[in-house]
Amino acid sequence: MALKLRIVLSEAPYRCLLEHLSETAPAYKPLASAAQLQGSATLADQYVVNCDEDDAKSLLAAAEHDCPTAVQPIKAGLIAAQARKERDR
Repeated sequence: MALKLRIVLSEAPYRCLLEHLSETAPAYKPLASAAQLQGSATLADQYVVNCDEDDAKSLLAAAEHDCPTAVQPIKAGLIAAQARKERDR
């Protein structure tokens, strides 16, 4: 079964990835369809990207190359999904 991930990005890393990822890349579709969570006076807007492990790895490669502020949240999503997979065994 494919590993499902939820990656939460703030606006700047989200916009950076959208700008640098080709629209033909498989990871572009889940990125472009991310749910936007409205922020408040104390919390910035966030974007929730639901994707599979391959998409997350593609996003991570793009982040490492062009969007360093997106690296940590993508890695966190991968780690959390892997922990859920281990726990559910």
